[in-house]
Formats: sequence, C-alpha cells, structure tokens
Amino acid sequence: MKRSRLAVETSLRIKQRSPIHADLAEILITKSLGCFCLLSPREEEVKRQLKAYHVSLLTSLAELQSTARALQTQLAMKEAKQRRLLLLQDEYRKKEEELLSLLSSSSSPPPLLDEQKEEEENRGEEGKEEEEGSGEEEEDSREGKKKPSTAKSKKKKIEERREALAMERRRKKSKEREESVRREIEELSLSILQEHQHLQKVAL
Repeated sequence: MKRSRLAVETSLRIKQRSPIHADLAEILITKSLGCFCLLSPREEEVKRQLKAYHVSLLTSLAELQSTARALQTQLAMKEAKQRRLLLLQDEYRKKEEELLSLLSSSSSPPPLLDEQKEEEENRGEEGKEEEEGSGEEEEDSREGKKKPSTAKSKKKKIEERREALAMERRRKKSKEREESVRREIEELSLSILQEHQHLQKVAL
C-alpha cells in the first residue's frame, strides 16, 4: 500500500510538471494498484513519447553545457582584454607624462650633469680650435708680443661655441625623444581603441 501511494504521488507530480506525461501518470497509477498486464498500444505510444522526450532533454542539456563552456571562454577573454586595456591605459598615461616633462624641460636650462656630459663629448670636436688658439698664444709669447685680450677673446668664443653646440645637441636629442614618444602615444591610442572594439564584440 505504501508503494502504491508513493507511485501515485510521483505520477501526480509528473502530471503537474508536464502535460505530455498525463497518460504516463495514469499508467503508473494503474500499475501501482497491481494491475500488471501487457502493454497496450496506448502505453506503447506513451513509452515512445517518453523516450523521445528523454532524448530531447539530453540534447538540450548538451547544448546548455556547450553554451556554458562558450560563455566561460568569452568571460575569460573579456577579463584578459580588460587587463590588457588597463595596462595600455597605464602605459599611455606614463607616456603622456614623459612627453609633458620633455616639453617643459626643453624650455628650461639642462641639468649640470648633462652639461658636463655634453662638454666631454664636444672636447674632441673643439680640441683643434683650442690647440690653434694656444699655438698662436705661444707664438706671440715667444716673439714677445703676447696679447692677453686676444687670447681671452678667443677662449671666450670657444666656450660660447661649445655651449651653443651642446645646447643644439640637447635640443636635437630632446626633439627626437619627443617625436618618439608622440609615435608611441599614437600607437597606444590605436591599441586602446582596438581593445575597446574587441571588448564590445565580446560583450555582444
């Protein structure tokens, strides 16, 4: 009797959930009451429908699992794109700061360390002029016709030319670096735009 009650309750729940199984619920009730007989054509049809429904459920489950895996893959791609976008935006910000620093430093005098470095680089270029100036000074000294004012003037001109060359070289290097940073900023801007587009596609 307990078995019959369980079968009846189960069949009623099935009947409530799916109208397709209304006939099956009735059959289960009949079987639970002890009427064991050969399957009728109606029972065969219900059994066939139940099997088809079961196959349909398995197919739907497989599709859902496939969709879930695809969504997980999309989510992982989206997270990777977001991390990439954040890195690009951070690099873009740093390059902008570097460019602003270069633009501000181009209008201000260079540090002393850079001046010393430039002077060392220019010594080879200016050595000939210094030797010529010192040679003339020694020649005048030997002849007893030393001219302090002329020597100081030449030395001053050499220093001025050296400073001008150093400043020009610094301006050239700064300009080259500015152009390089501008190109990098343009490339980063394009990359950021592409990442935004990829994110929109992933979201769709």
